[in-house]
Amino acid sequence: MSRTLTTSTPAEDAEAGLAITIPDPVRDGSAALAHDGYDVQVWHEAQRDYPQLATAVSKAAGRIVTAPALLRDLFLSFYQRVPQATPPVPLTPAYAVNGEILAQVLATVEWQSLRAAGTIDDPLAAAMGTIGVATRTLAALDTATVERINRLHELESGAADLWAQADALTDLAQQAQGDRAAARNQPRRRPRPDRY
Repeated sequence: MSRTLTTSTPAEDAEAGLAITIPDPVRDGSAALAHDGYDVQVWHEAQRDYPQLATAVSKAAGRIVTAPALLRDLFLSFYQRVPQATPPVPLTPAYAVNGEILAQVLATVEWQSLRAAGTIDDPLAAAMGTIGVATRTLAALDTATVERINRLHELESGAADLWAQADALTDLAQQAQGDRAAARNQPRRRPRPDRY
């Protein structure tokens, strides 16, 4: 898929009904390949345009919780001109396993042959390559490895929830401390005795 650049301004595009929103790059610790928002957009469009890819992602996610990110990285490795196994942000431990799997795949003759066959800048060919390689790669993982990956992701999610709760409690404690300090600084009113 080619992208053309225009010299129009965003305001002119909006007037013409051409307002396009490009997603942000993935920065949640799940992406093992360097990418930008356009790559994310191509990935989403490929899943929409090629139902077999969306089905493969869904099926893989049913077995391994980190599989959608792995398939995204595999797709981008086929699609990008020069894929770089450089995560935009550090990988979380569960997704670091994806990084290791991706590094092994990128070193195979099969991956190099598929790229040479013409997957670069071709979302359909990249999707087909992704489905084939991902199916074989995920099938090669034994049950114990799959369980470890899923458990690691579960523990990471639980830890993230605990950190979020700790942050919320810290915010509440700071707010309460500020409220107490403000109450101490306010002049006290003495109750007036009732007169009969």
